Amino acid sequence: MLVVHKKDGRSERFSRDKLRGGILKSVEKTTVSIDKVNLIVDEVEKELLSSDSVEVDSKMIGRQIGRASCRERV
Repeated sequence: MLVVHKKDGRSERFSRDKLRGGILKSVEKTTVSIDKVNLIVDEVEKELLSSDSVEVDSKMIGRQIGRASCRERV
């Protein structure tokens, strides 16, 4: 189980659906396809789960989304 530390100090379980929903919300008025969003979600989730840590900061997830977006040329 992966735990995400939020900016306000709370912690919650990692949710692939919440990650996907956040990315969809950020690209809703763009031409980014659902397929690209799914690729980004897959890549970020894979990176998070492959790390040795079971805890991750929400800012780190944001940086990983940015890097994945660049690689997918969103």
